[in-house]
Amino acid sequence: MSQGNERLHHQYIKYTVYLHIEDPWKLFLFHAHKAAMDAFTRGLALELAPFGVRANTVRPGAIRSNFHRRDNVPGLGDDESYNKFLDTIAKDNPSGRVGEQEDVATAVSFLASDKASYINGGDIVVDGGRYVQY
Repeated sequence: MSQGNERLHHQYIKYTVYLHIEDPWKLFLFHAHKAAMDAFTRGLALELAPFGVRANTVRPGAIRSNFHRRDNVPGLGDDESYNKFLDTIAKDNPSGRVGEQEDVATAVSFLASDKASYINGGDIVVDGGRYVQY
C-alpha cells in the first residue's frame, strides 16, 4: 500500500513554436496563448515537483519539416520556393543553418532523461542562436 509520499518521476515537456503571423489580432492571440501556456508550465513545475514531476518547455526555431509547407506560410508549396526560404533563414541565423528535426528530438530526449533530473520549470531554446540575436 502506498503511503502517499511516493515520487512519480514523470516529465511534462511543452513544445512551443514561433510563427509568422501578419494579422495583428491573430498575433495578439498567439502571444497571449503562448504566455498563458508558459505560466501553466511554470505552475506545473512548482506544484508537481514534490511528487517527482518535472515540467519544461522546448522552443524550436526554424526546423526543416513540412510545417512551413502547409498553409502556414503561403507560397512554399514547391521545392524551389521552400529551399530558397530555408536558405534565407540559414543566412540570417548565427549558426548559419536551419535546424533539423533531430536537433529538437535530442533536446526533448535529454529533458525526458534522468540526466535532466534537476531541470524543472525551464526553457530550452533550439534555434541556432536566433533568439539571442534580438
